Amino acid sequence: MPPRGKKDGPPAARGRSAPPAGGLFAGLGREKAAAAPVSGAPPAPVAGDSGSGRASGPSRADGVSGPAADPGAAGKRLSGLLSFDLAYGEPLAGLDEAGRGPLAGPLVAAAVVLDPAVAYPGVDDSKRLSPKERERAAAMIRERALCWALAERSPAEVDALNPLRASMEAMAEAFSALRFRPLLALADGNVRPPITSARVEAVVRGDSRSLAVAAASILAKTARDAEMERLHALYPRYGFDRNKGYGTREHLEALARHGPSPVHRLSYKGVAGPPGRPGGLF
Repeated sequence: MPPRGKKDGPPAARGRSAPPAGGLFAGLGREKAAAAPVSGAPPAPVAGDSGSGRASGPSRADGVSGPAADPGAAGKRLSGLLSFDLAYGEPLAGLDEAGRGPLAGPLVAAAVVLDPAVAYPGVDDSKRLSPKERERAAAMIRERALCWALAERSPAEVDALNPLRASMEAMAEAFSALRFRPLLALADGNVRPPITSARVEAVVRGDSRSLAVAAASILAKTARDAEMERLHALYPRYGFDRNKGYGTREHLEALARHGPSPVHRLSYKGVAGPPGRPGGLF
């Protein structure tokens, strides 16, 4: 079982002073400048893909850059998400996953290293965004982040490992696929992924507190949703384009009528019932 996190939040939030961020983050920009440019279209949402994009977007004339430049309540919230990350005073990666609970489809994890020198307006906890807002934010993250990576676990792997272990392994794999791997990773939740090359902190509700974790939540969610749209074309009777594999009434009724598809998780309640009676909830 992956270890549970003992810390929750940056040093300042735990009663200690955080080191100054400016000089520590400057090295992150140099790493980016030295990285070879990525050509071609963004990678498809499958396991292990990574990419980076040139920093773009406006910075404030007063020398403060990033979401703090956004006006209104949304800007204040995004400024708080960035401040949470900056308080650590060192480069970090955000980790999150999507798809631990659905009855079908893969589990997808994402790792993101954001460039603190550019703005990410609209980036927030993926659950707070509409599908269109998530897609716009995902495109921005892929373009402006220093680097990002995705990893997935198939339905059969989720069955074999259990959902928690599958999500921890996928997050660790996504981190290892990053082009630039900082010495700190923030993982959403209360369990730390098995990463040995960096210090890992589990942050409860991290996707609503950390900008990097929120960005990871968006990439994981949009990649998984795109895969469920693709699977809907192969198995249309289950309504994957609408339920994304979750156990809605429509989905459970389709399981009762047709039994599970090859992309269902057979260990989940309601998927594989007794012989001759598929969909054990019915």
